[in-house]
Amino acid sequence: FTRISRTTRRLGPSQKTFRRGSHPPEDREEERRRHERRNHVVEEVVESERTYVRFLQTIVQEYLQPLQQCTTPVLSREDQRTIFSNIELIASFNASFLVQLESRMAEWSANQKIGDVFLTMSPFFRVYTAY
Repeated sequence: FTRISRTTRRLGPSQKTFRRGSHPPEDREEERRRHERRNHVVEEVVESERTYVRFLQTIVQEYLQPLQQCTTPVLSREDQRTIFSNIELIASFNASFLVQLESRMAEWSANQKIGDVFLTMSPFFRVYTAY
């Protein structure tokens, strides 16, 4: 059993008294706001990644693949490489990155993080060096 301390502390000019280990209502409210901001930021990151992946897939499926499948080339292979570079690799990488972010969001809690997902995937961000 944990012994609850009856020691109190006085805070601020209002001389409110709180039990040790408890937080004044202002602290709890600030913590709640921080969690809300944090959640909002993470939701924005995931939603932005979803949109980006959708656009990359559209470029690959609606432009690159049809150009590659043309029997009479509209663009030379060299021009296709110049325009689209490694877009297929980037689309694949970002789709994988999105899956990891969404997986993390599915198990989201107040102590959850996404920084490690960025760190794990950081070597793959090098695919952008051509741009």
